[in-house]
Amino acid sequence: MLFLLSACVSMEPSFVSKGDIDKAIGRRDEAAICVGLRMKEAETRSYAAEKLVSMDELSTTCLCENLKFEGRWDASVLEGARKVKDDGRAACAAALLDDPAAPERAALATALLDLKIPTVRARLVTAATSDADPAVAAAAVPVFTGTKDAAEVTLLAEGLGTKPVPWAVAASKVLASQPAAAPALRSVATTHADAGLRAAALDAYRQLKPEDFGQVVCDAMMKDADPGVRQAAVAMVKSTRDDAILGCLRDRAFTEEPDAQVRLTLLQTLAKAGAPKAADILCEVVPFWVRTYVKDTPVQEESVDDVLWYQNDRDFERSYACAESAYKAGGYSCWGRAYVASRFKEFGGKASFPRCPGAPGTPGASGGGGEITFGE
Repeated sequence: MLFLLSACVSMEPSFVSKGDIDKAIGRRDEAAICVGLRMKEAETRSYAAEKLVSMDELSTTCLCENLKFEGRWDASVLEGARKVKDDGRAACAAALLDDPAAPERAALATALLDLKIPTVRARLVTAATSDADPAVAAAAVPVFTGTKDAAEVTLLAEGLGTKPVPWAVAASKVLASQPAAAPALRSVATTHADAGLRAAALDAYRQLKPEDFGQVVCDAMMKDADPGVRQAAVAMVKSTRDDAILGCLRDRAFTEEPDAQVRLTLLQTLAKAGAPKAADILCEVVPFWVRTYVKDTPVQEESVDDVLWYQNDRDFERSYACAESAYKAGGYSCWGRAYVASRFKEFGGKASFPRCPGAPGTPGASGGGGEITFGE
C-alpha cells in the first residue's frame, strides 16, 4: 500500500499552473516544472522555461524536448529561456534554424538573439553570412552587436554596399558603435541608390560623432532627392546646439520644400530644439512660410501650415512680437493674410481680416475681395 501511494505521489501531473511550478521548485520536482512547458497558456510555458534555466542543479533535458509547441518553434519558451548562461542548458535551440521548412524563420532568428550562449551565437553568425533566405540573414545580423572582432566589423562594413538592403540596414545599426566603419557608413549615406539605406547609414554615422557630420547631414536635408531622407536628416538633429547645423536648419526653413512631411518635421524639430537659435528661426521664418505655403485654402489649426502655432509652442513669450512682425510684413495671399491676422489677434494684437472665398465660419471667409489693414 505504501508503495502504491509513493508511486502516485511521484507521477507526472497532467496540468500545472504558475503556482504549481513555484511549489515544484520548492520540492525540486523537475518533472512537474517540465509539464509547464506543454501547457496551453503561453505565459505558463514561458514561466516554466524561466524557472528551469535558473536552477543550475537540475537537468534541463525537457527544455530541449519542448522547444516546439503545436508543430512550430515556441516563442514563449524561448522568451522564458532568454537568461540562459551556458551551452549545456539550451544549445539545442540553435538547431531550430536548421529546418528550412520551419515557419517564420526570420522571426525565429530574432528570438534566438536573446540567448546569449556561444552555440546559438555561432549558428546566428552562420545565418547572417550564408542563409539562403535573405530575410533570415538580415534578421540574424544583430548578433554582431558590440563585437570586438575586427574581421566581423570588416564583414559588416563591406556588406553595406554589396548585400541586400534589409541586411545592410541591419548592419548599419550594428556599426553605429564601430568607429572603424565610419568611412563605409559615410559613403553609403551619401551615395547609395536606396533612400532607406542612406537614411539608416546617416543615423549610424551620426552616432559615431565624426567631425564632418554637420556637413554630411546638412547636404542630406538640403540636397537629397528623397523626401524620406531629408525628413530623417532634419529629425536626427533635433537636439543639436551646433551653430553650423542650426544655420543649415535655417537654410532648410527658408528653402521651399514640396513635401509636407519634411516641413512638418522641420517645424517639430525647431519647436523642440533646446538651442535659443531655433526659436529665432521659427520667428524669422513666419513671413516666408506663409507666403510660400498658404495659398488658396484656410490654414487648419496645428497643421504643417500653422507655423505660428509651432512658434508659440516653442517660445510663447515672443509670440506677440513674432506675429506682429509677420502681420506687418505683408505679401501674402488672401488666406495668408487672414491666417496671420487671426493668430496676431489671438496673441493680443489688433487686426482686421480680409474677405476670402472659403469655408463659412473662418475669419475672412465671407466671400468677395478685400484688403487687409494694420489694426490700430
